[in-house]
Parts: sequence; C-alpha cells; structure tokens
Amino acid sequence: MIPIPTDRSGLILREHAVRAGFSEADLDEAVTRDHLVCLGPGVFAIAVGYLLWSRG
Repeated sequence: MIPIPTDRSGLILREHAVRAGFSEADLDEAVTRDHLVCLGPGVFAIAVGYLLWSRG
C-alpha cells in the first residue's frame, strides 16, 4: 500500500499523489468510493467515515 501524501493541514494535492505513484484513475475512484472528498480542483481530503472504518 502506498501512503497517501498529505500536507501539514492533511490535504492531498493531486500533483503530489501522482508523484507518489497514484494514477488519475486511482484518485477518481477513491472519490467515487467516498474514500476521498474533492475540496476543489486538485485538492482532496480523506473522508472521515472511511478513515474511521479503515481503523477497524
């Protein structure tokens, strides 16, 4: 699993995620599956519900 790159505020920038190995399709699918929330063009945040679920 590739760690999701975030900035100091916890935001995920598309360009950083792509550099880390995520494809555009990976990011789009994560939004579709409600794992990420798109906050604006190229800016995402981890969906809180997904974060709580993934911690088990």
